[in-house]
Amino acid sequence: GMPVAVNLDGIERKRAKWNWVGRSWYLFGEICSVLFASRMIADADVIRDYYRARYFRDSEVLRYGSQHLESEVAQRKIAGHPQTVSDAASQLFRELGVRSGSYILYVSRLEPENNAHRAIAAYNALEQDSRRIPLLIVGDAPYSADYIANLKREAGPGVIFAGYRFGEAYRTLQEHAFCYIQATEVGGTHPALVEAMGFANCVIANRTPEHEEVLADAGLYYEKNDVPDLTRQLSRVLNDSGVVLAKRKTARARAEALFDWDKITSSYEELFYRLTSVGSVGDGSRAR
Repeated sequence: GMPVAVNLDGIERKRAKWNWVGRSWYLFGEICSVLFASRMIADADVIRDYYRARYFRDSEVLRYGSQHLESEVAQRKIAGHPQTVSDAASQLFRELGVRSGSYILYVSRLEPENNAHRAIAAYNALEQDSRRIPLLIVGDAPYSADYIANLKREAGPGVIFAGYRFGEAYRTLQEHAFCYIQATEVGGTHPALVEAMGFANCVIANRTPEHEEVLADAGLYYEKNDVPDLTRQLSRVLNDSGVVLAKRKTARARAEALFDWDKITSSYEELFYRLTSVGSVGDGSRAR
């Protein structure tokens, strides 16, 4: 029959937002992937290891990429040069009430496992003299009205909700951030984290195996879901420009080495060539 490659996108059934029906449906999807895929593709070692341990199926690890490695703004960030701000960027910053290089960026769907509430709580706990730049929350969710309402009630002065931002607006907010918080706890490789690295951001990440695999020593960590520790890391970067510049450089270098779309698409092409070659289907798909 026709060869089929299935790209495994995290472990969706572990999200708290799903009831037993939703979790069962995603479990059914996992089983179908294992039974019917000629090749399974994971974007992280931890996802490959999950399927290997649970289902005894191996996966190709092909990572997510950053398409913004050519960013001139990112190059200026790692060189420590002042940023140039386009007219469109200036208009966006005026709309949101922020300035280039002077906001903390958080990007994710606004649902509990992504921990916007913890990012806000950590920011609220900063000493008043340290809280000199806003926390910009980028994201939304059509099915989380109660959670989002709670976030807005909990938000102190300086927390700005930007809603969804796509295309050039999203790129601009990544490029001009002072630092970036990755607070998620479920999933494989998170695209926004890879993009933040490509944009030469100093990343502060929730310490999970997935984030450690992507970021390694190219960022800062707070212990898993530990709000006081996140506050400490935020205070550290707000008061130490040296560590910010150092982590911007290492994040950018790691993105260039591991998350370049040109290299990743070449790996996909190689996989598809092998998949469609005579006698290749099924070879090596079982974990040994």
